[in-house]
Amino acid sequence: MLASWRRLLDKALEKGDLGLASKLMSQLDVPSGIDLIEWQLRRARVQILAGVSESGTELLMQMVTDNRLSRPQMDYLIQIILDLQNIDAHDQAFQLLSALLTRVPELSMHREMLFWMADSRMAQEQFAEAAKLYLHSAALITPGAMDEWAQRSRYHAAQALEKAGLNEDAIGIYQTLLEVTKSEGQRLVIRRRIQALLLRAQRKG
Repeated sequence: MLASWRRLLDKALEKGDLGLASKLMSQLDVPSGIDLIEWQLRRARVQILAGVSESGTELLMQMVTDNRLSRPQMDYLIQIILDLQNIDAHDQAFQLLSALLTRVPELSMHREMLFWMADSRMAQEQFAEAAKLYLHSAALITPGAMDEWAQRSRYHAAQALEKAGLNEDAIGIYQTLLEVTKSEGQRLVIRRRIQALLLRAQRKG
């Protein structure tokens, strides 16, 4: 019965059937056999997808502050935060990620959350802060790391720096990436970005 309830609610949310989802969550009391935190997470998600994002976010923030979430609960919370980003509720997503960051021990999750925080700041056109967060994500586990994740984060940081008008800093990151990137297609993209920025600098000069 419990598993059936979960599947039915998640299927309704996936299909965008908010009427059914709201009906399933209409009980004020937690159904017998349902974990309270799990119930609140799903209730908050229904509120957010139904357009009541502030109420849903307040509930989530209280949960992050007051409870020790299990890994499955945390994964579901992150899914809800990504829902917030998808509906352009970027400040709410950013605040939740910031609060969650202090309660997650795994550095691998930290760098993912920093990346998503940077995505929200990019969407809000706070480009310099976004670049800082992308670089933090790249170097969190190992300063100077150039693994696939670090390269991706640094590339996004360079794009953010471009948009912030910090072209010399962006060129420096692109040149560093050019030295370690193995994909010829990606190397071509990076060279073009460097050339475009250098040409822009010449025109200004």
